[in-house]
Amino acid sequence: MNEARIREHRSESVEQTLHVGRTIAREITMGDLVLIDGDLGAGKTTLTRGIADGLGIDPDQVSSPTYTICREHELEDGCSMIHVDAWRIESSEDLDSIGWDEFAGSKNTIVVVEWAKRLNLPSDSPRMQVDLEHIGEQGRLIRVSLPRS
Repeated sequence: MNEARIREHRSESVEQTLHVGRTIAREITMGDLVLIDGDLGAGKTTLTRGIADGLGIDPDQVSSPTYTICREHELEDGCSMIHVDAWRIESSEDLDSIGWDEFAGSKNTIVVVEWAKRLNLPSDSPRMQVDLEHIGEQGRLIRVSLPRS
């Protein structure tokens, strides 16, 4: 069985959540799928901004693509980070409409998905799973599950 390695981070601020995102960015490579889940207001988009910053994307250019569902951010060498908000995804047709099959698994993209559980992806698909949980007023527990290499 391919067990995941799990790391936990605690965050008490937006800046700390951004820092965790930058840390995650150092561990991902082109072709990776990063699935992010957590309650409303848990920091999914903030974490995505940190990942983007760690990849060299201006974090101010990253916002939740709730209504557009998908937003592409250019990286160097023809590569990109695809940011997906799966909140409004209801069917495989919705995934088709954003070109999921074209970019998911592409060696030229990193795909970051907020509300990832809504996609119902097979549990054996290679990915990094990130779960955010509220702890107290401002605190967050961020669990990062990395596939065992």
